[in-house]
Amino acid sequence: MFARVSSFHGTPDQAEALVGPAPDEVQSMAGFKGAYALMNRQTGRAMLITLWESEEAMQASAEQAKRMRAEAVEETGGTGPADVETYEVLSQPF
Repeated sequence: MFARVSSFHGTPDQAEALVGPAPDEVQSMAGFKGAYALMNRQTGRAMLITLWESEEAMQASAEQAKRMRAEAVEETGGTGPADVETYEVLSQPF
């Protein structure tokens, strides 16, 4: 499994834009396994973590993910592009 981690600064009072399940558009992508949205409501620092079945599935979703990240940054009052890193998931919950 692989993870794409996007981090950015939003506005704490706009955190509700990140609440709820991943959009249907994301959930319907081939290889999508799950997502987490995190925000420090004091600093506005936010992270979006998406999980993918394989590195290939993660790479195939890259362009669509880029557009959706920009929307998330805008919806949370963020500025600038998100920082993006990818990881291989080495352990999972039991």
